Amino acid sequence: MNDWIVPIAPDPDAPVCVIGLPHPGGGPNFYAPWADVSGVEILAVQPPGREARTAELPITDLPRLVRQTANAIAGLCERRPTALFGHSGGGRYAFEVCRALERANRGPALLCPSGISAPDHQYWTSTAQTLLSDPVTAYLMLGGEALPGQIEQDQATVDSFISLIRADARLYTGLGLQPPVPLRCAVAAFAGDDDAIADPGDMAGWEKWAAGPEAFTLHRYPGDHFYIRHHFQAVLDDLLADLTRTAGPDPRTAQPTALSHSG
Repeated sequence: MNDWIVPIAPDPDAPVCVIGLPHPGGGPNFYAPWADVSGVEILAVQPPGREARTAELPITDLPRLVRQTANAIAGLCERRPTALFGHSGGGRYAFEVCRALERANRGPALLCPSGISAPDHQYWTSTAQTLLSDPVTAYLMLGGEALPGQIEQDQATVDSFISLIRADARLYTGLGLQPPVPLRCAVAAFAGDDDAIADPGDMAGWEKWAAGPEAFTLHRYPGDHFYIRHHFQAVLDDLLADLTRTAGPDPRTAQPTALSHSG
């Protein structure tokens, strides 16, 4: 492992692997509810500025973040069928990493965006800017609980969280809309029924980005944007069912190529 990867449920001999990417303001601990699973290795990406890496400045340039993340996890995706899971803005992060890995013929078997619209949705023209300008209001309106440090009246923790959300929002401002170019992997989308960011109808738009209609599934659960906090086990069960179904013989025939180590 390296500084970028945190083992949540370490099991290098497991037949499949799930890698969780952080949502705006989040970190590896978001995936702690998956720590007790068996038969699958659960890992989480920890970019600079989060949890054990808070002493480092967050990366606010998306191409650089994607490049360095892809470098960190490429070998993991090659060893066995792997799913990339990202909630909220982490879903777009996971998508960009997936696309970078596929360009090098080292892509995952399954992409799992949660609570975030596909890159061709109108979301990408406005909401990221709102999160940047007023992160606290946006966080609470979406169903977020008390800010980290707020209950303990730890203003330093509150300020650090707000700064991280703003840094994350800068990653996505200016992305705009992208025409759908299907990935080579399957896509499983996850949605809360009452999500103000991306409801199940919005999440269905990810079908255009999957390898084909048969390579797309949509899962929906009761709840708002943070539905996953109440359905972690159900989400993992559905994710693993999709990963098992799609993880047949690897259809990629091209040889892996080197990923850039710049940035």
